[in-house]
Amino acid sequence: MKEIKREKPNPQVQSCSVPPQKELHLKNIMLGNEIVSALIDTDSTVNLIREDVSTKIVDYSRLSKINTVLYGLGQTEKVTKGSFEYDFVLDKDQYSLTLHVVPTK
Repeated sequence: MKEIKREKPNPQVQSCSVPPQKELHLKNIMLGNEIVSALIDTDSTVNLIREDVSTKIVDYSRLSKINTVLYGLGQTEKVTKGSFEYDFVLDKDQYSLTLHVVPTK
């Protein structure tokens, strides 16, 4: 897997670069009743899920009311729709993540 280059940590702002999708190593995981391809980055401090995928596994009333602003290339901004805790199994190991919901488009 390509190394993600991080700038100095800041609890409010975090920047990183992402390799092209063809270089990503995706894993199929079960989220709710859906099998989805996921990029597993054990070093990541933020875990994202697209809104269209999240609606299949969580009721929107369970989303936190905290919206996080994510900054990308060219100073683009995306505001999350909230977040939720989710437990899943990957390769027979149990994980618990906070997933931040981002707009599908």
